[in-house]
Amino acid sequence: MRVALGADHAAFALKERVKLYVRKLGHEAVDLGTHSTAPVDYPDLAEAVGLAVRESGVDRSSLVRGSGV
Repeated sequence: MRVALGADHAAFALKERVKLYVRKLGHEAVDLGTHSTAPVDYPDLAEAVGLAVRESGVDRSSLVRGSGV
């Protein structure tokens, strides 16, 4: 299974843990960012994850942000 992952800068560390867990379960983690704790715009990442689900053949997705929304 392919799982698209995305997070804003405040949830970067959580995304990294989720990525390791997905791989540990034997699935492919498609990391769409962010790739650091530098500030980013959450809507851009949400769009990337949504497009991956719609167009890139990922089976599932996880999108997290630091605010908890």
